[in-house]
Amino acid sequence: MTDALIITATILWAFAMTVQLLTMALGWMSIRSMKRSQSLLTLRAAIVSSAGTRAPLLTALLPAHNEQAGILNAVEALLASRYPNVEVLVVDDGSTDETLQILVEAYELSPLPPPIELSGLDLPDQVRLPHARVWAIWRNPNDPRLTVIQKESAGTKADALNAGINLAAGRILYAGDADGIPEPDALLLTAATLITSDQNVIAAGGSVLPINSCTVIAGAVTRTRVPKNMVERIQLLEYLRSFLMSRPALSDMAALPLISGAFGVFWTDMIRQVGGFTSGSFGEDIDLTVRLATTQFHQVHTANVAQVPSAVVWTEVPESMTVLRRQRERWAKGLTQVLFGQRRVLFRRKYGHVGTVGLPWMGISEWIAPIAEFLGSAVILAIVIAGILPPIWLLAVVAAMVLLASMNSFVAIWAEEHFFYYFGGKREGWRLAAAVLAEQFGYHQRASWWKLKGGFGRRTTWGAMPRQGLASPSGREDNNSSE
Repeated sequence: MTDALIITATILWAFAMTVQLLTMALGWMSIRSMKRSQSLLTLRAAIVSSAGTRAPLLTALLPAHNEQAGILNAVEALLASRYPNVEVLVVDDGSTDETLQILVEAYELSPLPPPIELSGLDLPDQVRLPHARVWAIWRNPNDPRLTVIQKESAGTKADALNAGINLAAGRILYAGDADGIPEPDALLLTAATLITSDQNVIAAGGSVLPINSCTVIAGAVTRTRVPKNMVERIQLLEYLRSFLMSRPALSDMAALPLISGAFGVFWTDMIRQVGGFTSGSFGEDIDLTVRLATTQFHQVHTANVAQVPSAVVWTEVPESMTVLRRQRERWAKGLTQVLFGQRRVLFRRKYGHVGTVGLPWMGISEWIAPIAEFLGSAVILAIVIAGILPPIWLLAVVAAMVLLASMNSFVAIWAEEHFFYYFGGKREGWRLAAAVLAEQFGYHQRASWWKLKGGFGRRTTWGAMPRQGLASPSGREDNNSSE
């Protein structure tokens, strides 16, 4: 029995440490990828920008439910994008606050006369996506760049996105969050990757970073800061690791299975052909990405989902553990739905590297590894309490895991400072270093439990994501500080 416990603990912790080492390897591969791609990306952006209004029309789609705090900044940021041919489409998904009224007053919108036709294009029935009832469509007759769809809420982001996709006139579609503020060149960099690549790029995503504690003026982030709230600060570390330490490498391997729901650029027709976003899914972003990639690879034997780290969108992250827990449980539930719903894709060569590498890696790193770490910790603790091994053994194992996880975080911080420098300076660096240590003692264990609870629980509702508020009248400074 004693030997079995020791062997079990060793296997579980060896597996968890192997995942950390593989994450580190992906991180260094991602850094090399970013070094290689910078000059080519600049050239691609210049080519598309020079095309002016001859560039393919891009529809920026924002689903919004009770987003009065940030909707104005988000729309202003999209209208100020450097991509030369943009329309903005907001889907007011049954909001009960002032979301619609804010947009109507700011942009002098008027409802279109009935009957309401929810199609800017003459779409055939087989590509028209189902959604809840539309009440009105609002436009300014003197400025067609902004359209607002007012619809009944079906309780899911996917339903709102599908309603917008039906009306979208652009060949390219940006799908984001209504509180997100893209950098001026974010749409240009990602859309240029789609338009100019010769590798059948079917979708492109950028980096998502927390806007908490940053300064926002008229839809633009004018000063960046590391969040003062430790919960927000640790999330910044998580986002840096996610978008800089693994996704560029997976993209280079044509194995990236996920475009973040906060920032994704797609070919509109491809989304329609696969049936749009899946209503009822808690992971509509990964679900769509996997379906797009596997469908395209199965049809034409090539498909690539691109990660463009230098294209940045800023978004508000939860400031409390309660809200963060709901968010992470929802994400875990979404991943579980995709892993089981798309299990036919796993380890199948006919679905490309998304099937053989990308989706299995997400299942291992985000689903199996937390289980192994949780069970390994429990077994080791039992061994020490029973006196089978001395406490120094437990301390050595924990120290090894903390060291590996911390190294991944420090590499991500270095990559951000080397390539982007949004959070440079000694003071900001010390704040991030403190977060690296704080994450390992208490937060990491909670996050692993949330993944287990969300993945295996019976969650059936989305839960609210309170916004602290980033909106301010144009030209007035809004310092969203956590102090």
